Amino acid sequence: DQNKCIPCPQANQYYDSKQDTCVACPNNNQIYDATESKCVDCPYKNQIYDAYLNTCTNCGEEYEIFDINKNACTECPLFNQFYSRSSDKCVSCPNTNEYYNKTTQECISCPFKNQYFSTRWNRCYYCNYQTEYYSIAANDCVSCGAGNRFFDYDQNDCVSCPGNNEYFLEGLNICVDCPQSNQYFDPKTNSCGFCGNSKAHFNESSNNCTYCKYHNEFYDLGDEKCTACSGTNTFYNEITELCEQCPYGN
Repeated sequence: DQNKCIPCPQANQYYDSKQDTCVACPNNNQIYDATESKCVDCPYKNQIYDAYLNTCTNCGEEYEIFDINKNACTECPLFNQFYSRSSDKCVSCPNTNEYYNKTTQECISCPFKNQYFSTRWNRCYYCNYQTEYYSIAANDCVSCGAGNRFFDYDQNDCVSCPGNNEYFLEGLNICVDCPQSNQYFDPKTNSCGFCGNSKAHFNESSNNCTYCKYHNEFYDLGDEKCTACSGTNTFYNEITELCEQCPYGN
C-alpha cells in the first residue's frame, strides 16, 4: 500500500515535514520516542546512540560518560572517578588515597603511603612533609610520630632514624646526630636527652648509651672520649663529678 506510513530507518530519526525527510535527533545520546513524539535521552548517562546496532549502547570504557557539551562520550572529569550504573553518574573511588586504573578497571591505592588523590591537581599528591603519611581514617596527612621518624620511600612506610642518637631534620630531610656526643634521642620527650652522668656517652658501635669502663675515667665532652684522671691514686667521683684522691692513698 503506497499510502501506508512507515517509520524512519534509524531509531534516532524522526520525520521533519519542513524538510520532507527523516532527520537525526540533535544529540548523539538520543533516540526518537514515537509515543511522546520527541527525541529522548538514552536510558543511562553513559550511553550513546549506535547507528550500526540502531540502539543505545554503553560508552566504550567504564570510566566514560556522555558529555552533552561535547556531544560525545568522554572520560569522567577526575582520574579517581568511574561510571556507576546505580548512581547513573561518575563517582569517586571509595578511599581518598585511590585512583581509577583504566587498565585493570578498578580503584587502586596511590603508589606511596604518603600520597592521597588531589582533586585540585587531579593526581596522586604527596603529603607536604617527609615526616607524614596519609591516613584514610583521618582523611588527612598525619605525623609519623616522634621527631626521629620519617617516611622512607624504599620501605614505603614510616621508619625511625637508624641511630638511637639521631632525629630527622625537616627541610634537609636527613637524620642528624643530637648536638652532643653524650646525648640520645628520647621518643617520649621527643627531644635529645643526656645519657646520664658525666661518665656516660653515646656509643655508636652498640647504638646505645654506655659508661666509661674504669673508675678513674670520665667522659671528656671536648675530646669526645673517656679520659683518665691524672695521677695514680685518683678516682672519678660521680656525685661531685670531679677527679679526687683516693681517701686512703690506694
